[in-house]
Amino acid sequence: MARNTAFLRLMALAASMAAVLPCGCSREGAAVPDRSAEQAASVSAKDWTAAQIKADPAGAAMAAIREKETEAARLREQETKLEVARQKAERDLAALAKAEAEARDFGRMGLPACRDAGTVYPVSVAGRSFPSREALYAELKEADRTCNLCASNRAILANQSARDAALLAKIRDRLSANASERYALERKADAARTAMEERDFDALVAIANDLSDSLEAALPSDELFAPPVRNLGEAGIDEKLGELHF
Repeated sequence: MARNTAFLRLMALAASMAAVLPCGCSREGAAVPDRSAEQAASVSAKDWTAAQIKADPAGAAMAAIREKETEAARLREQETKLEVARQKAERDLAALAKAEAEARDFGRMGLPACRDAGTVYPVSVAGRSFPSREALYAELKEADRTCNLCASNRAILANQSARDAALLAKIRDRLSANASERYALERKADAARTAMEERDFDALVAIANDLSDSLEAALPSDELFAPPVRNLGEAGIDEKLGELHF
């Protein structure tokens, strides 16, 4: 009796698999794509139907693994870009701080000399010689402009750096999840191959059902792959400088 039951189950599975093999049509008469190895490799895991997954759970798992590997490669590429951008932002912030400090020091030394009607020209300020009050004033205006630009761009850079750090954290979290998902899929592929070899039909059905659910998972948001934006222009900065304050 047990042998008859096993034989019936084997025949049922064979009939089910025949419905999705490359013969051209299922029991309902609908055309089924060829599941040859080359074609299967080019089909997205999400395009596998439930019947196709049931017929070849190991193949479906491998298709999902390939997509996870592609996703991981994209994530690593974006991680590298963001890390490069983060390091550049740190260098830019240091350069801005230095430029602002130098301009402010010049202003603090030059402003009293420019205001003093008794200053004799040419006058030396911060190691530089100025032939007239007008020349010194023009340089003081430029120093004031530098201070304003540095302060504005420092805020922009700090904001962008914070966004980059948050996005980097998301990407690294996603990379960690991706690695776990690939490991789980590899175990499912191995289990499917073993179950097929052992004719463990209950295990094959369970693996196929599990894969049908897991292949519905969406890829991460395109936000993770957006290029880092850099904006160090002068937009929004009032070109009409008021009083000089150092």
